[in-house]
Amino acid sequence: MLDLPTKLIEWRCELEARCTARNVARSYEITVSKDLFGRWVVDLAWGRIGAVGARLRVSFESPDAARQFVEKTLARRASAPRRIGAEYQLVRWPKSSNPTVGASRAEARRAE
Repeated sequence: MLDLPTKLIEWRCELEARCTARNVARSYEITVSKDLFGRWVVDLAWGRIGAVGARLRVSFESPDAARQFVEKTLARRASAPRRIGAEYQLVRWPKSSNPTVGASRAEARRAE
């Protein structure tokens, strides 16, 4: 699982799971920001790569609640090899953040 930065404001990561043998091509994006009213907003977007996919927006009053939601979401993505047969790889990570776990082959592509 990825280590989250100490401050989640304007935080984003993109993950992909690919396995041609199993016909798996999935993307997952998590974005955390603050809205005009000071609430923490977590946007999720997922689906098959190249398709429209689905979106979910969840609002929280505290940064701790938003962090807990993101951590649970990332933990679910970490169980993908057992569930879908392909591991999610980190595709894009913000420059200001420093991932330490779960970024194997995608670390090379992280030169954003």
